[in-house]
Amino acid sequence: MMASTAREDVLIQMTLIVMSNNPKLQLATRRSSQNAETIRHFVPQEYVRPHQSATKMMQLKSFQIHLFAFVCVLGLSFSDLHAQQGNPVPMNEILDELRFNRLQSQGKQIDRPWWQVKTTESLSPQAMRVEAGIHELLRMAIANSAKVNIARHIPLIRQTAVQEAISDFDWTRYVDTMWADTSDPIGSSLTVGDTSGASRFRDHNWTLDAGVRRRTFSGADVSLSQQFGHQNNNSTFFIPNDQATSRIVLGFTQPLMRGRGRYYNTSLILLANIDVGSSSEEFNREIQSHLLEVSRSYWSMYLERASLAQKVKLYLQTKEIYAQLRSRQEIDAQRTQLVSAKAALDSREADLIRAVASVKNAETRLRALINAPELSGDSSMIELVPADHPTVVPVMTDLQTEFATAMQNRPEIRAALQSIRAAGVRLDMASHEMLPQLNLVTQTYLAGLRGESDFGDAWLDQFREGEPSYSVGFQYELPVGRRAATARLSRRQLEISQMQEEYRNILEMVRAEVEVAVREVETAYLELSAKNRARHAAELEVETLQTRWKELAEGESGGLSLQALLQAQERVTEAEFEFARSQLTYNLSLINMRHANGTLISVVNEPTMVQQVQQQVVVNQPPMVGAMDAQHLQPVTGMQQYQADQSFEPAQPIGMQPNSIAAPQYPLQQLSSGNQFSGGTIIEPFSVDTMVPNR
Repeated sequence: MMASTAREDVLIQMTLIVMSNNPKLQLATRRSSQNAETIRHFVPQEYVRPHQSATKMMQLKSFQIHLFAFVCVLGLSFSDLHAQQGNPVPMNEILDELRFNRLQSQGKQIDRPWWQVKTTESLSPQAMRVEAGIHELLRMAIANSAKVNIARHIPLIRQTAVQEAISDFDWTRYVDTMWADTSDPIGSSLTVGDTSGASRFRDHNWTLDAGVRRRTFSGADVSLSQQFGHQNNNSTFFIPNDQATSRIVLGFTQPLMRGRGRYYNTSLILLANIDVGSSSEEFNREIQSHLLEVSRSYWSMYLERASLAQKVKLYLQTKEIYAQLRSRQEIDAQRTQLVSAKAALDSREADLIRAVASVKNAETRLRALINAPELSGDSSMIELVPADHPTVVPVMTDLQTEFATAMQNRPEIRAALQSIRAAGVRLDMASHEMLPQLNLVTQTYLAGLRGESDFGDAWLDQFREGEPSYSVGFQYELPVGRRAATARLSRRQLEISQMQEEYRNILEMVRAEVEVAVREVETAYLELSAKNRARHAAELEVETLQTRWKELAEGESGGLSLQALLQAQERVTEAEFEFARSQLTYNLSLINMRHANGTLISVVNEPTMVQQVQQQVVVNQPPMVGAMDAQHLQPVTGMQQYQADQSFEPAQPIGMQPNSIAAPQYPLQQLSSGNQFSGGTIIEPFSVDTMVPNR
């Protein structure tokens, strides 16, 4: 009789839960009087009144009536669900309800979770503890990361092209020399004269030309050279023999149309400098992407530690239940309850083993991204512990302000502007090359000559005797049709049009990214608030079921209550994990905001984002942070901005407010070290989208 009564009691409770917790059934009850009359016919009213005493649960005549009532309620629920699919509730009503809930949740402070202090505990007492916050790890990544060092070489490599372009205007030294020994048959008596029947003309000639030349920024070619020569032959007309000649020559050629002007001739230098600026923006983009990846890995490691603390708590709760059942095994505990508790304990022990490995895997991934010497070595002897905790303080953002900041700081936008500028320079060059070539050519020289190989007097004679010689002329050239120049001009015009369209596309993409980032900040905080309420509701459910299990420990009702309690504990752990993940999602949305507006790199030389937000918090009033502290969002220019600041002092660990929920008293290292949970290391699947391991 007692067991039958317990079954009836449980069945009636399940019926009432379906009625009270199913909103679709409640909606059907309000809309259909027939459904309401049917429910009141099968289920007495005293069972739906929460203030009635538990003794009135015994007033039904038979178990079959309760079973029939339960089946009828479920049937009404499913029939109403089918009806709702045919006539759904308008979406605007659901959205209005969500907006109303959001307004109600504004201004409510989110309490700090209990596992916050547990995330900084050491898991292995033998390992060296390295406690670092995200601010310090980002600085270490910039200074030591192999990926950052690879990207750091890009502007340095491009810088060499600037020097190469400037070198076209350097002075060039040259020396040309030649020895010519001629032996030709004589075809005329005028070749050698009377040389006593000589049959060949023999001539020995040596020349030397040494000097300097360069091209000026105006396009002119300037040269200054000193020429020496020595010649003798068997001709009677060559007087004096063994002649030493000397000549100093100055040449100047100036383009008057195509090729003239400083702007045209220095265009290659300007293009090389623009390319260096583009490479600096590319380096900026690479380093910000890497900092975003490091931030995600840091919060992923924090999430794994929080998950480990939650699973340790769940394991200890299950272990306590199992110990209580074993102690009451000879009194009132059933064997099925003991088996269920043991199965749950083993399952949670397995989850704990995987959680410990996941923490180690997250540390390994983070160390691989940073490549810092102080973090290298045996991973089993170094334990990386997070010093910063995710913030739960709301941050207000403005789309227009964030987009204006992105316009000034996004490397993609600045690189696109550099490309348009380079295309404009090439277009100007192509337009200039449509001109005909017209050059002014001038030359002047001084000459001296002496016999008997007297080079000294020959060199002096070029200044002591005679006067300068000179020549002046023009060179003109124009290809017929100018098809090559016209094709280049058309290509440059199409290129600059393409660059402008690309710039417009980048602006739209950046605006979309900023808009999504702003929306994600707001959505992530609303999700955080909802997850916090769900966590508290799950904890309240466990407290209720735990009290009921202690009251109904014996009999079949006690077994059902135990199973419900174990499942509720798992739901609490799942709700805690979802809340921790929503914390990370909110903090990553703040980092994504800095990445979207192009100011993530400035975080390295600023206080941590959590500190910035906390400094603006007013007691009992949420902060209003406009554009993520616009005073820090200055554009970063120049290569020196990207170098690691060796004199930088990392921020001190952030002091948090006291926890509103007491943390369970247990050391994590006792449950994560030793042989109790020693298992194989298996790499867990990793989600690229959220940078959080899949559960």
